[in-house]
Amino acid sequence: MSTPELDAVQAIDAVLIDVDKDRILRHGSTAELVALVASDAVTWAELVDAGLPRGDLQVELAMLYRADCPQAFLRESDFRSNVLDDPRLPVTTARAILADKPMAMEIRRLGAARADLTRMELSRAAYDGFKRARWRGLGAEMYLALAQFGAGHLRIVVEDHEREVVGMLRNPICPEPIVLEHVMSRRARVRYFALKAIQERDLAIDSTWIRGARDLPMSERRNTTTPYTARVKKLADEILEAR
Repeated sequence: MSTPELDAVQAIDAVLIDVDKDRILRHGSTAELVALVASDAVTWAELVDAGLPRGDLQVELAMLYRADCPQAFLRESDFRSNVLDDPRLPVTTARAILADKPMAMEIRRLGAARADLTRMELSRAAYDGFKRARWRGLGAEMYLALAQFGAGHLRIVVEDHEREVVGMLRNPICPEPIVLEHVMSRRARVRYFALKAIQERDLAIDSTWIRGARDLPMSERRNTTTPYTARVKKLADEILEAR
């Protein structure tokens, strides 16, 4: 129950805490600073205003374990890779790492160490990393190989790849070896455009490949509204009849 006397004591304690906090922030030892950084008695803004970590590696490490540690600090810290395997790292910090263009290794380590990150969060980070790496032409396959790369995002990659391949096959100067490579693709749409290239350009590809394209099993894109299987069979027959 609150009393005037108790309120007065608490007010005095609060003043003393603030005075001691200010002393520690400005002149405290490493041990005092680490303890203060790990507490709720100080805000991130106060830490920054005090100029921390001021080159103190233990203080910097302690700051990484704060739930309000911002992405900019994470990005610049030499300890970023050291904390990835520690499940004590706040989930907010782990999510900030996932949002900050992580390397494939960082996604793998976070996924292996934590149970509080969802499969979808990890899969999205892996897919976004794959897209960045593919655009830059660097190490995209490292993201695809992650166990955290979900099946849904793998299907998206396959469909994106399919669009790229179809675009190549529709190019009138697409090299014949590329057309031959895809004429018996498992994807019906890819197979159709390979056959279309053979027909329109009158490529001298052996009829065995044409019959294989017609007869071997093929799959359609998920939720497709324009199936290609029947079109593949019809086009293959037209090519064979014309020979």
